[in-house]
Amino acid sequence: MKLKSDFLSRAALLWLLTAVIASLVPHVPRLPVWILGAAAVSLLWRFMMHLGRWPAPTWPIKLVLVIASFAGVYFTYGHQFSIESMVALLSAGAILKPLEAYTRRDTYVLIFLCYFLVSTEFLFDQSPLTALYVTWALSLAMTAQVSLNQGIKSSKRAHLLALKLIAQSIPLAVVLFLVVPRLAPLWSLSINTQAAVTGLSDSMTPGDIANLTNSDALAFRATFEGDPPPQNQLYWRALVMDEFDGNTWKPHNLNPEVEWYFGESNPLAIGDTPITDDEVSQVMPSSPLQGVGYEIMLEPHEKKWLFGLDVAAPLTHKTGRTTDYRLVSRERIYSKHIYQVRSTLEQPMSVEGLPRVERAINLRLPRGDNPLSRKMSQELKARHQSPEAYVDAVKQYFLSQPYVYTLKPPTLGGDDSIDQFLFESQRGFCAHYAGSFTYLMRLGGVPARIVTGYQGGEFNKQGGYVSVYQFDAHAWVEIWLEGSGWVRYDPTSWVSPDRIEQGIQEAVKEEFRSDSFLSVHRYRELKWLLELRQQFDAFNYHWNNWVLSYTAEKQQSLLEDLFGKKSFTEYVWIIMLIIAAVVLMLAAALLLANREPAAPPLTRAYQLLKNVLRKKGIDVSDSAPPSVAIEHAVTALPHLKSELVAIGRLFDAYLYGAQSDAVAAKNIAMLKRRILRLGRRRTVKSTESLN
Repeated sequence: MKLKSDFLSRAALLWLLTAVIASLVPHVPRLPVWILGAAAVSLLWRFMMHLGRWPAPTWPIKLVLVIASFAGVYFTYGHQFSIESMVALLSAGAILKPLEAYTRRDTYVLIFLCYFLVSTEFLFDQSPLTALYVTWALSLAMTAQVSLNQGIKSSKRAHLLALKLIAQSIPLAVVLFLVVPRLAPLWSLSINTQAAVTGLSDSMTPGDIANLTNSDALAFRATFEGDPPPQNQLYWRALVMDEFDGNTWKPHNLNPEVEWYFGESNPLAIGDTPITDDEVSQVMPSSPLQGVGYEIMLEPHEKKWLFGLDVAAPLTHKTGRTTDYRLVSRERIYSKHIYQVRSTLEQPMSVEGLPRVERAINLRLPRGDNPLSRKMSQELKARHQSPEAYVDAVKQYFLSQPYVYTLKPPTLGGDDSIDQFLFESQRGFCAHYAGSFTYLMRLGGVPARIVTGYQGGEFNKQGGYVSVYQFDAHAWVEIWLEGSGWVRYDPTSWVSPDRIEQGIQEAVKEEFRSDSFLSVHRYRELKWLLELRQQFDAFNYHWNNWVLSYTAEKQQSLLEDLFGKKSFTEYVWIIMLIIAAVVLMLAAALLLANREPAAPPLTRAYQLLKNVLRKKGIDVSDSAPPSVAIEHAVTALPHLKSELVAIGRLFDAYLYGAQSDAVAAKNIAMLKRRILRLGRRRTVKSTESLN
């Protein structure tokens, strides 16, 4: 039998439903429409149940709703396990649970479900604004719990108490975060996502990279040890494309041999075999002062490739470099990833020679396509025998033609797309120029390949780092010349120097983000907006760098800075003492906060008088004023009349006399001394009860 007190009050129910809504709100963009509709119906149904207008669902109805929810999630997301499908299933449970949470006991599961559901937002976004929202949503669920357990009818009091509990937990949470051994956070789980991830692809066709200019999503941030290199040297290599089928470029081998970074004592290894010191010196500068050192905070892209400038050496565990000078990670990047790199800019690659197989791959072309390009290549090659002269002749051809750099090139198709671009449209993006130049190089017998990545970036003065966005995606060419190795050529820079020197936003002002009026990147000329955006971005960067990326290594460094180098056992004792000290301080703060306020000085003095009279056998009523107590005491103790009258006058002077604070304090002190003196006087006559 359920008691009436077991059922939810209206205040507790409203807080509970509000907590459910707040837990669902951050997931709205990724939840299917049917879940949002079901949430509206379910919450309305629950409120009408409280008013007594709609009946509670029976068990058959509940069973149908549960089966329908599972079926809806399955048909929406399929059988593939993903973060989105799990959050959708959890959301479905959260919106159905209120229909049976109509007693106090039933609501506990729903409250904790809200705690977990809103916390799963960190799987998708870990920005400081998200952290603030999640904290606020948690306070709503805690308010429902407080209202339920304490029986507080005032919504304001319940919410203030919940906020107070959260505030009291912050010091302990900070200490636990800083010193307790680190566990992987929720958002670092390697779980597939069905959300579209904007970024580079492992293949390239004309127009693919141009499509990335429609996105102003952040790709990564790079923080340099000193000043960043000039804009025209920021070529962030990611992928090498050396296979061409007439329309699409793609890597010949996505899994080449990798030199993995192991640590300071064993810097690099090929596979699991350490390499020699001579081989290390070819990969990493021998002095830490050589090259350009920087740290990259990479946004998740669910791939293994990383980004680095020119000849880059990895300096972080589980990162490596392939034989074609790409940086890679051992694991796919599902969350923000920080790694350190040192690069030697404009350093030749593969100067010692090009293997026969690799040369053949980088000269291979489909047969019989693009006859105009083949004819032009034959003519140039006949007049320019050496590879260097041939390269320069092709460059001069690009400079002499009225090519246009545009984000909206015409569509090319068929087997003669190179001819269509070079001799007809002459309008294109970096992929068109890189692809056609590589094609012409291979026709002339010069090994060439396409490199995709990003070029440039925006320097954030507030944070001191370079931000690289998806619209900075770029493609360029590397050709191999005897004695020089792989050399970078960027035909886009011949057609549009502004693209390389100042960035895409300056190169194509009219076209850049023209279809996105709400993009803040489109209004760079508004200095105040640019500064505001960079300030917020810098705050977000430092949040990610100091909070989200607080690793076990950083924790170890912090402990060593605070307490010096200790053994593991000593650190355990230090951590336990710190936690104990924080818990004791919190307990003391709670005791002081709950302590009753001190009584006024006159009240304490009167209580002292009543205690003295009771010891002398005079029972003083708590409601009796001082004058009545003195009067009855004089009657019962006539030999103490003078002392009692003097005490009564001091009470009257304090109550009714106009006096300064100093005089009042002096009178109170004198009153207490007289009362204590009265207590030491001997009682010679029996007393009578005072009521």
